[in-house]
Amino acid sequence: MLVRSETLFGISACHVRQWGSFALLDASRTRDLTPRSRKARAILAYLVSHPGTKIPRERLSELLWGDRPDAHARASLRQALLEIRHATELPFVEADREHVWIPAERILPETADEPDDSPLFDDLNHLTPEFDAWLAMERNRRTAEVLDGQRREVERLLAAGRGADAIPLLDRMTRLDPYDETTLSLAMRAECQAKRPSALQQRYQETEARNREEFGVGLPAEIRALHDRLLEELTGDGGHRGEHEGGEQPPPFRAAEVQPPRSSPVHVLMSIVLALSILGAQYLFGSTAAAATPPSLAVLPFRALGGVDPYLVDGFSEELLSDLARHPDLRVTGRTSAWLYKDKAGDLRQIGRNLRVGYIVEGSVRKSGERLLVTAALVNSSDGRTVWTQRFDGPTGLGAPIHASIGQGIRGALNVGEEQVASRVPRQDAYQLYLRAKGLFRERDKASTIAARELLEQAVRMDPGFAPAWALLGGTIQLGPMAGDEDWRRKALAATGRALALDPNSAEAHAMRALVLGTESAAGRAHLARSMALNPNDPQTVYWWGGALAESADYRLQERAVSKAAQLDPLWHRPVSAAIEWAAERGDHAAASRYLAVMRKGNPAAAVVAEIALARSTGDLSRVVALARQRNVRVPTSMLYEACEAWIGLGRFDQCASTGAQLSSTGYRLLNRRPVTAAEIAAEARVHGDPWLLELAVWELLRTGRYDQLVGLTRIPDTRLSGLDEIRLGNRVARLTNAGRIALALEKLGRKAQALRYWKAADEAGRYALRSRNIPDEDVFAIAANEAAQGRKDRALTLLAGTDPRRWNWLNRVHGDIGEDPMLASLRGVPAFEKLRREHLAWRTRERREADALISS
Repeated sequence: MLVRSETLFGISACHVRQWGSFALLDASRTRDLTPRSRKARAILAYLVSHPGTKIPRERLSELLWGDRPDAHARASLRQALLEIRHATELPFVEADREHVWIPAERILPETADEPDDSPLFDDLNHLTPEFDAWLAMERNRRTAEVLDGQRREVERLLAAGRGADAIPLLDRMTRLDPYDETTLSLAMRAECQAKRPSALQQRYQETEARNREEFGVGLPAEIRALHDRLLEELTGDGGHRGEHEGGEQPPPFRAAEVQPPRSSPVHVLMSIVLALSILGAQYLFGSTAAAATPPSLAVLPFRALGGVDPYLVDGFSEELLSDLARHPDLRVTGRTSAWLYKDKAGDLRQIGRNLRVGYIVEGSVRKSGERLLVTAALVNSSDGRTVWTQRFDGPTGLGAPIHASIGQGIRGALNVGEEQVASRVPRQDAYQLYLRAKGLFRERDKASTIAARELLEQAVRMDPGFAPAWALLGGTIQLGPMAGDEDWRRKALAATGRALALDPNSAEAHAMRALVLGTESAAGRAHLARSMALNPNDPQTVYWWGGALAESADYRLQERAVSKAAQLDPLWHRPVSAAIEWAAERGDHAAASRYLAVMRKGNPAAAVVAEIALARSTGDLSRVVALARQRNVRVPTSMLYEACEAWIGLGRFDQCASTGAQLSSTGYRLLNRRPVTAAEIAAEARVHGDPWLLELAVWELLRTGRYDQLVGLTRIPDTRLSGLDEIRLGNRVARLTNAGRIALALEKLGRKAQALRYWKAADEAGRYALRSRNIPDEDVFAIAANEAAQGRKDRALTLLAGTDPRRWNWLNRVHGDIGEDPMLASLRGVPAFEKLRREHLAWRTRERREADALISS
């Protein structure tokens, strides 16, 4: 796109090239006015994309200098604006104390409406995670606008009988989105008007093959019917003509020849996540080169003796663990598994077997008068032999040099070499506060988190250059009791930004930044991927990455991520439970049993959580209920809600209270089909952030025809239902599940243009998800519902037939009957559909009978 430029009343109005590399040219196009620095060009790109809009300086600072303190970010913005003014010579950009903007009249009408094969602002990739996130969304929006404009022009040409003139435009549209069925329909009509039956048939065959290869399903029946009807008009044989014009056969279709162009919407949407996934995949899938198995070890929490603060020692132990885990040639067991052996006397050989490691690091910290005695030892867990030991005797206080010396000694004993990068040594008093805060923070309760935050605030006042303290401060704010407050969120962003400014290569700072931004955002995912690249042996980061991949329907990588986290922290119930669910999903019961066996042996108290996950994933709801009723095991609160949802799936809402889970009054009324207003749902969802309540509300409001109330739920900010008409990486599964239901409600209200945006968002999610070979059945069910609601019945039935009704978890959580689902109304009465419905109801009846027997026993 090139925007014309001339001088208006002494003010510059310039050519701006946006597709491909950004460029700013004078009116004669003989002088290049483009600023040299990429961030100055990025500012212009953002402003040109918002003509006439006053953009807050704070927004530009966040986009391009979000990792710097506010004052530094503002200074950098001023410098970039000065560079722009010098480059353009005449005023082009306006600014005041609070805002920056380009008046719309200085960007004259565009000379081209469509992109070439280069993406928008192609030279501005990988500036910052925040700018990358905006750029990906802007590329998608602009490409969608281009496609809409091209589609209208094609329809105009077809209405005038000028199909041949529309073909070049349709070719460009196909390059932009080679999977779009509307484009295919228009293209076949154009080929028919141009009297080109071979081209018509080839377009259909190529798109059919592409869809089968990528998604595993063919084109809808109505597309096939259109193909046959148009070919019948041209050839008279309904699509079975054996010869083409001139008696030539079309060249055989080869899927390898059909490649989405660089500017296709799929590429635009995935430009960031693919780059991030490379970082993750390199680790999750491993190198193809052969490598020796690295030494494996577990760092047990050091014992606090002689009145030493136990939280201080816990923090010291965790810092040592993190230091060793960063080394690429060591495999270090995660904290959760290692901390199960805190203050427990035991055979180190058995602990090594439970944790599946070759070495154990143990030690103690003892206070003796005004001095501290620190001992550390590396033990071979196969025979209990001490490989290395060292003792430190110094003034009271655990300084950074001590854990560094212990780490150096362990690495030397294992012959794995030294780390390449030396870290800054913090002030001793600030480091003590940091260690104690780290120990407190891992307690994850309200009082400990507040205490940790206060200690960290003291630490950064003592040592403002202490990056790890700033990073952890951001985490304590984000996970503290004021997490939902916007002022506190800004403080968390400022703290993590300061940490990154001080140390851009801090894995913990990137992880905490991701936690604050949220992994549903591209920027959050970028920081999380960077954290994993810097410290690939941190199970928490790998597990969080798996959660981010789950929201974007990257199922294969998600499974690898949770499996890797479970390997690194084999007794942590969260990744182990997720790995068990994936094993069950693909029918690998042997792998699920192996995970369970490890948990039962090493962490019996948490093994029940993994067993509940396995039972839920296989549709054994009565066993979920039975496991949660065990009185000899303390079941986590999250699992009590699993049991509550199991009772809901069985239609016994009254039993939720027996699990100990607190079912909201609004949810209870919805389940019992009593009147509930959208305002009540909104108020409770806003306070509790309950995704299940919103899912239930979507189901019930659509089922009962309360379309206005359902659409009203989309206006609740920062929930699973907000912004589902926007195609973002982090909301793909939410779009898969709910965007189509919102679209149907909008159609019922006569708001078809708005409904179309939601349908497009739902369809993009479905197309992407179906690329995976191990997509969960509940997500296939959601895609099938979207297909059926849009009249694509054959595709919906094909998808449903490949699923197990016991695993329609979304439907089971709301006690839904597929016969009552308005999304599936077009399938009612179809024998294959009614058979699935009977199977689902029979399974539910059987499970309810078994669960009821538990109550009476």
